[in-house]
Amino acid sequence: MSELVTESDLTVEQKGSILVVTMTGRERMNAQRRSFWPALRSILLQAESDSSTSVIVITGEGDKAFSAGGDIIGYRQLTTTDQRREFIVDCMRTFEAVETCTKPVIAAVNGVAAGGGCELAAACDIVLAAAHARFAVPETRLSLVPGFGVTRLVDIVGVSFAKYLILTGEFIDAPTAQRVGLVHEVVSDVPVLERALVVAEKIAGVGPLASSTAKALVNRGLNTSYLSSVDAVVMLQGTNDAEEGIRAFEERRKPKFSRT
Repeated sequence: MSELVTESDLTVEQKGSILVVTMTGRERMNAQRRSFWPALRSILLQAESDSSTSVIVITGEGDKAFSAGGDIIGYRQLTTTDQRREFIVDCMRTFEAVETCTKPVIAAVNGVAAGGGCELAAACDIVLAAAHARFAVPETRLSLVPGFGVTRLVDIVGVSFAKYLILTGEFIDAPTAQRVGLVHEVVSDVPVLERALVVAEKIAGVGPLASSTAKALVNRGLNTSYLSSVDAVVMLQGTNDAEEGIRAFEERRKPKFSRT
């Protein structure tokens, strides 16, 4: 019997030994508001101490989006350097919590995964994608950079393709994401969440100490700390170009950058 619990920006449902976390807000493509980041960390922390949970699956509400990323318009409310730093560190702590969680985490990408949505998928241990899913880190179009993605994508897809994704900001389809290593499996015959639950059940059947230890050992090979990008992201958020990029996004027009 599954139990549904609603949190701010998220729903949590226990399906046997699998915890399904769903990002909500399909009308805004499940965009990640400022309240999303501590809410997800809180859920992960509770799951880590719950012996009845073996695997965590993260997905998005509806069939159009996993998550379109952070609340771009909300960035304009961050008016001081301290506020911007606090926000960026809050986001980074959440990506780190996913990456270092002792329970395996699967991303069931059911549509668009852009910006923070793409980075969240990258932080997960296994990424399954619906055939219509698309991935992008389009922050440079706003004169910003993807703080977690700019460090971790290099580990996942390699230096060359990480530069392509970050510098162009273009979307790639699920098969391309699989080819470069961002996605492990493209699911076309059943809903991606259904397939994710099957994979989660397989993982739940192995020794929990072995799976958590294996995850920790593999993570030791990661090259770069996410903290290395905080200062750069905070600096960019305070520029005139970032203000123009966000305003142009809000007004649905092409930005006019001044390099300041």
